[in-house]
Amino acid sequence: MKNNSLKVTFDNLEEFADIISEILQCLITVEDVNHRLLAYSTHDERTDSVRVAACT
Repeated sequence: MKNNSLKVTFDNLEEFADIISEILQCLITVEDVNHRLLAYSTHDERTDSVRVAACT
């Protein structure tokens, strides 16, 4: 049986973003329909400065 990581509940959008980021192996943002930033996945020292600036 295949483990389905998406059959879980999330306490907040940041937690959701981190799980999706882990599955896709890339940084992600969660935005509303008007492209306003709602949440973003955790970043580390390898993350480029432009991406970090966009998420703050």
